[in-house]
Order: sequence, then structure tokens, then C-alpha cells
Amino acid sequence: MLRTTNSPTTKNRRRKIIKAAKGYSMRRHRTLKCAMEAVRHAKVDKTVSRNLLKRDNKKLWIIRLNAFAKENNMKYSGLIKHIQDISGIKILTDKKILVKILFFAPEVAKKLLEQSYYK
Repeated sequence: MLRTTNSPTTKNRRRKIIKAAKGYSMRRHRTLKCAMEAVRHAKVDKTVSRNLLKRDNKKLWIIRLNAFAKENNMKYSGLIKHIQDISGIKILTDKKILVKILFFAPEVAKKLLEQSYYK
């Protein structure tokens, strides 16, 4: 009886790793062992970078909201509290959406602030 091997599967798995390591320098894109390590580290770095990007964006949103609050003689915490006080509009507590409203429709943001402030 012949011994069967897993040759196609193994070859495809190795090709996939080598393909993912394309563009790396020296042995990192040629040898399987180095390519596997390089790809593994790249995946970790990618995840870390994605989380750092989210953190930086959130900082930027807070800075922009704070600037808007200062323009209207308010504190950042007061602005957030007044916006949360609007009845029936729970989605506006999301900082990302608030900043989009500030940038693309500042007149709507002013009306929103007046509506919440003088409620």
C-alpha cells in the first residue's frame, strides 16, 4: 500500500506565507522559517497600529469638540452633558458623529447646542 502525503496542502500553506512576506528584504521573503516569523510580527504590528490609530482619532475628536465648546463659552464636559440632555436623541453622544456634524454642518451644531442649552 502506498503512503499518501499531504504535499499539495503543505505546499499551498507555504506558498501563502511566502506570498505574504513578499517585499521583505533578504531571507525574510525567501526562506520559510524567516518568512513565518516576519509575517507573524507584521500581524502583531498591524493590530497594534490599528489600535493606536483608533486612540489617536478619539483624541482628535475630543480636541475638536473642546475647541467648539470654547468658541461657545462652554467647557467640554458641559457640552457633552448638554448634548446628552436632549431627549430622544441618544445617538448624538457618539463623539465621531458629533465631530462630523461640527465639520460638515456647523450651523446645525449651533442649533443643536442652543436646543440643548436652553431646554
